[in-house]
Amino acid sequence: MSGLAGLFVQAGWEVSGCDSAHVRPPAADTLAGLGITPSVGYSADHLRPAPDLVIVGNVIRESNPEDHAARALGLPRTHMAAALRDFFIRERTSIVVAGTHGKTTSTSMLAFLLCDCGMNPGFFIGGVARDLGTSFRRGQEPYFVTEGDEYDCAWFDKSPKFLHYGPRYLLITNVEFDHADIYADLDAVRAAFRRLVQSMPSDGRLVYCAESPALVDVARDAPCEAHSYSVEPSVPATWIARGIRREGTRTRFNLSFDGIPMGEFSLRLAGRHNVQNATGVIALWHAMGLPLEDLARRLPRFRGAARRMQVLTCGDLVLVDDFAHHPTEVRATLAAARQWWPSRRLWAVFEPKTQTSRRAVLQDDLASALALSDEVVIIRPHDLDTIPLRERIDAGRLADAIRAQGIQVRIASTHDQCASIVQQGVGRETLVVLMSAGSLADVAHTLTSYATAQGLATTLEPDAPLCADQDHR
Repeated sequence: MSGLAGLFVQAGWEVSGCDSAHVRPPAADTLAGLGITPSVGYSADHLRPAPDLVIVGNVIRESNPEDHAARALGLPRTHMAAALRDFFIRERTSIVVAGTHGKTTSTSMLAFLLCDCGMNPGFFIGGVARDLGTSFRRGQEPYFVTEGDEYDCAWFDKSPKFLHYGPRYLLITNVEFDHADIYADLDAVRAAFRRLVQSMPSDGRLVYCAESPALVDVARDAPCEAHSYSVEPSVPATWIARGIRREGTRTRFNLSFDGIPMGEFSLRLAGRHNVQNATGVIALWHAMGLPLEDLARRLPRFRGAARRMQVLTCGDLVLVDDFAHHPTEVRATLAAARQWWPSRRLWAVFEPKTQTSRRAVLQDDLASALALSDEVVIIRPHDLDTIPLRERIDAGRLADAIRAQGIQVRIASTHDQCASIVQQGVGRETLVVLMSAGSLADVAHTLTSYATAQGLATTLEPDAPLCADQDHR
């Protein structure tokens, strides 16, 4: 919603807004930069003088007093996805990046490459593209790039947000079970993505990852031209990445299209999953009819999205901040960390924060993913009252399942306790990966302050690229 507010400000609107509590960074920083001071709490008084448009967030319920007043006054109302479509996408060539994982990095990468080529696309991303310094831009014709979320729109429109964006070009990274509060199972998630694919125009272009069985099923009946991609040797696809390797501070790979070599590409980002993201973006770029010749030079400039394997410190303590919250993401992040810093003792700090991660439905998979580390700290989840007792994650059972695989595990009840536990274990050659869909900024600050005071680490600037051990000795 803060990004949408930014788009409206850029379009010349006067914007106000409110939330149930004080807005925290990074949204607070975004709003402050826009000159917006959000109100705390909901009240009909916020509708005086009467606004031209009320945009209702998807956390708002039908009983909300401010929304109730807006309806009683007959004010024009809509939700985020429809507002984005009607005011910023409708007259543009719509490009949508969707999928259970990887969409923020992929959307950021595509927006960066378009900008780096001298274009001025509009974009709307579920995170900050570090190179662009923002998550939104109104831009100019012809393109508008949107991260397409499968979550619902509002209490009065339970359809997935991505169904409102009308893509001409669509990249889907994968389809897995997530958002357990609104989807009953994988079949329900698959049905939502199938509706998205079926909404494509006949002259559109679909690019999808062939490594995701549910996605392959969804893409099978696409009404438009479709191209697949893969980085897994056993999975055939139109676009194939092979020879993935780390060389210094780069991840390198070779790419082919329909069996024709397309050359070598490299990334500043770590991990097989980021090669997968890049392959999808390159395939979409080609499907859009854009030239590939200069892409190999531009791609290594991309520094990634904020809080996606973002390195905060280097030295004896490497501290990494990541948004991982689903077992697949946790596994990919920890595997990349192992590959990039192979000699270090790896600490995984995990905070269950999303509706899915605070449920037991993926608890066994989560235990398996966290066991890729040497030490685990689980921050005990709070705000479980809205989740039925039988469905809640059990932090104790999760810890036991990880210990059964020979891994040290501790449970912290607060962020302060978590920071204390890690601080006591920090030593030479340590790697700490913080993973939460919320913010662990206070934990990161405590650990950074301690490590720098002890001479164990140096901090990195917010726009610094991923570091490797040999660069910081």
